Formats: sequence, C-alpha cells, structure tokens
Amino acid sequence: MEEEFKTIFHELIYKFKKPWNEVSFILYFVFVIVIFGGLGVLLLLFQEPADNVYLDISQNLLTYSIALLVPAFVSMLAQCLPSSSKKLSLVIVIVTILIIEGFMVYWCYFSGALVASIISTLLAWFFWVVVNCDNIYLKDKTYDNDIRESASKLSEKW
Repeated sequence: MEEEFKTIFHELIYKFKKPWNEVSFILYFVFVIVIFGGLGVLLLLFQEPADNVYLDISQNLLTYSIALLVPAFVSMLAQCLPSSSKKLSLVIVIVTILIIEGFMVYWCYFSGALVASIISTLLAWFFWVVVNCDNIYLKDKTYDNDIRESASKLSEKW
C-alpha cells in the first residue's frame, strides 16, 4: 500500500488518477476498452433507424457496462481487497454499486432509459481503471522487460 487514505473514496479516486500518465494505459483504455469493447454500441449508431433506437442503444450500452463492471469487481475483490486498508468499506461500496446496477438494469429494461445506461457505463469505466491502475502489463517499460526476462529464461534452457 503506497499511502494511508482517510476514506475508501480517497483511495478509489487516487487509484483512478494514478495510471493516466502512462501513454500505453491511455491507448489501451481508449482503443481496446472504449472503442473495440463498445463496438456493438457504436455500430448500432450506423444502422438504419429502428422503431426505438434509444431503447436499442440503452440496452446495448447497459450490456457493455455489465460486461466490464462484473469482472472489474471480481478482480477488485481478488487484487485490491487484500492491499486495501479499508476492506469493509470496499466491500460495502462494491455491494452498493452492484445493487445500483441492478436498479439500472430494471430502469433501462422497462423504460429504455439512456441515462441509466450512460451512468452504468461511466461507473464501469471508473472501476475498470481503478482495478487496472497497477496492471504492469499495461505499461510499456514493464511489458518490454517482461518479454526480455522471459526470452532470457527460455534461452537458458537451450
């Protein structure tokens, strides 16, 4: 743990701000997570207008956000929880967000609320960044060093 935080919210904000100085992280987030991951939502914008395009967009966006959010929470429990000094608060935040996500699904499914889908997607992106802020494989220098070390270990066996 790098430093002691007053509340879990301080810790989450710190982890959200941490990786944005790494170009490889930014590129991965923008191209892989936002563009390629959200391709189903983006392609919907170029189709012929359907009966209720807002319903289609909101449901696709909600599906995309759930696909990001749930694995982010599982990873958060496995990676962030052991190193967090606010374990109980982190679990409460995760459970609360999952309950809010359940309401968002209900709201979106029955009313096609685009706002619910957008909020859900923003939450998913936030927690994806928090979980991956220390991911060494999203840093250019670490990735190169890992490849060199793996290659040298492999060459030792020859």
